[in-house]
Amino acid sequence: MRLALPTTAIGTENDPTFGLVGGFTQAVFSQVLGFAPGAQIMIQNGQSTTQHTLGDTGGHGSFPASASLSMTAAGGSTISSGFQSGTINPSQTLGPFTLTAGTYFIGCAFHYASNQMRDVLVVAAGATPGPQATQPAGSSTPNPGGGGGGYGP
Repeated sequence: MRLALPTTAIGTENDPTFGLVGGFTQAVFSQVLGFAPGAQIMIQNGQSTTQHTLGDTGGHGSFPASASLSMTAAGGSTISSGFQSGTINPSQTLGPFTLTAGTYFIGCAFHYASNQMRDVLVVAAGATPGPQATQPAGSSTPNPGGGGGGYGP
């Protein structure tokens, strides 16, 4: 899984189920993320100058207006309710992390409000990834770094 500002590298996608998502991908451009329970993933900051985080916003069914995101790691090596990656420095990769079944509204503590860097992580049997965003105008194509997986049924 790769992270980057949606406005500079990987765009946004208006998902028919979850609404506007951006900044997180399994492939090249932003998309709703999906994996099978128990899958292990790596999290890569796809930018060379910007810090990011990946954290559970505490949203249940939608993105909260004010997210509970932290720059301090919490949750260990398992992504489940309340997980926070902590700060992911430019070009840094963290993991592996094991995924627990559920639907998580995730975001970046640095860019959730300012850049709407938020997404949905669906962890369910038979999950497949959501459609990808299109490349933002004037941006260079990001380096694909995401893994396989899926977006939920």
